[in-house]
Amino acid sequence: MHSDKQTGRLVGALLLSTMVLGIWSNFGLTGPIFEGGGFLENGIHFIDKIMGGASITLFCLALYRGRLVPRALAGFGMLAGLLQMGGIGQELFSRDFPTLMLAPLALTVLLLSLTLLVRGFSPSPAEAA
Repeated sequence: MHSDKQTGRLVGALLLSTMVLGIWSNFGLTGPIFEGGGFLENGIHFIDKIMGGASITLFCLALYRGRLVPRALAGFGMLAGLLQMGGIGQELFSRDFPTLMLAPLALTVLLLSLTLLVRGFSPSPAEAA
């Protein structure tokens, strides 16, 4: 049976690999599935990104409530997910969206994955006492 620390490290490794794969596809290293497809090319992509923002927000909420990572990091992750969903929502309605708004989410995923790789899901020493 796996310990909480091992499970947390596995989740951290999965987050880091997901981030690397996301960077790989976002820099044009793979071709679009629906090239020239109008709504199929962009609409589905934006809805998918909104769902991704919602999942990161809920994941950070679970980490926050369970005190499995520092609360400031989990709180920052929730705000970053909401910021990403709002920005992508603007893009869905043909408004320009500054990509710099995605930086907090990228920073959150990187810090969460590294934190989980190092600590796992074990509580901090201050919380354990």
